[in-house]
Amino acid sequence: IIFEWENWWAIDYSGGFSGKTKKYDVTCQKYWEALMRRGIDADVISVNDDFEGYKLILAPMLFSVKPETAEKLKAFVEKGGILLGTYMTGYVNENTLCYEGGFPGAGLKDLFGVIAEEIDTLYPSDKNAICMTGDKCFSVRDYCEILRVADAEVLGKYKDDFYAGTPAITCKKNGQGKAYYQAARILPEELCGFLDMLISDAGIKTRELPSGIEWHRRIGENAAYDFYLNLTEQDVTLSGLNGTDLVTGETIDGAVTIPGRGNLIVKTV
Repeated sequence: IIFEWENWWAIDYSGGFSGKTKKYDVTCQKYWEALMRRGIDADVISVNDDFEGYKLILAPMLFSVKPETAEKLKAFVEKGGILLGTYMTGYVNENTLCYEGGFPGAGLKDLFGVIAEEIDTLYPSDKNAICMTGDKCFSVRDYCEILRVADAEVLGKYKDDFYAGTPAITCKKNGQGKAYYQAARILPEELCGFLDMLISDAGIKTRELPSGIEWHRRIGENAAYDFYLNLTEQDVTLSGLNGTDLVTGETIDGAVTIPGRGNLIVKTV
């Protein structure tokens, strides 16, 4: 997941949108939590980091984009990576000057195959949804971009309002990879269902974790160590565990209950 301090500042100091619902930091956190629910221990990286070795990159609300960052994202996709861009992507450069020729700028509209012609900032009481090809729909709040599609595939359309039936989720193949664009803010509790499509495309293995459980793996020379943190007040039971409890030394084969605010460290070979 790409998180940029300069991008956060640019969003917060921008004159448009709603001051109460921008929440760039919270938005990035919700994507991280959604991946964690699928058992994916995601890195949080900067645009200055090396993208090599990653299969999937999520870039929520990348409002401020340098031209060299756009080129890195293009190269990542062309080499086989799966990229997600969202509403508010590529509106300004590193000096917070708007890009001319449509958003997302810096050439990203060619990468995603869409142009964001307008963004609708919703009132707290407003609701909408994105309905995918098939029966699945995702609830959206706060922001809905209105897209003009150039050469991307439309995967989902808005359900309501004056832009009902217009594209909301798209995908464009570039080289060996794909660039997805999500034009509206999907409710956090429904993000997992949306990201499943991208995770599958990236070929990343998943495992279902209960809500409130955080998992990290550290690999040593002769063993791997799984750290489970229960961030809730309630006891949570994890199943399908195998290894040794690093604290008690007991063998684990099956289900283990972690008390509220407790933790578990499992050593596996």
